[in-house]
Amino acid sequence: MNPAIEPLKKKINSLRPAWAKLPHFTAMEMHALHGAIPTLESMQDEDWDLVRAYFAYTPKGNEKHYPVTKRSRFLDDPSGTLAAAEDWAKTHREDAKQAKHATKQGHWR
Repeated sequence: MNPAIEPLKKKINSLRPAWAKLPHFTAMEMHALHGAIPTLESMQDEDWDLVRAYFAYTPKGNEKHYPVTKRSRFLDDPSGTLAAAEDWAKTHREDAKQAKHATKQGHWR
């Protein structure tokens, strides 16, 4: 077993409270995780914080915001999720800053 897997699983589960409540990965998720290891390992702490903030954001009014809710979907395309989070942060600078601060403090929206 790759020694990098457990720390990655903890980081992934930290992205959403529901994922942390169900920390054990399914066989399908483990398969996807193995394929995503190089991408996930290249993500910096700031990237993890940004994705966490993107997931925690609550849209305002009629605003469209569709982050992945399934861990398996995140594992299928972590770079796509990061790209979506980066695009979101460009148009929601203040929201991104506040959400990053809240998630670092352990406060989930």
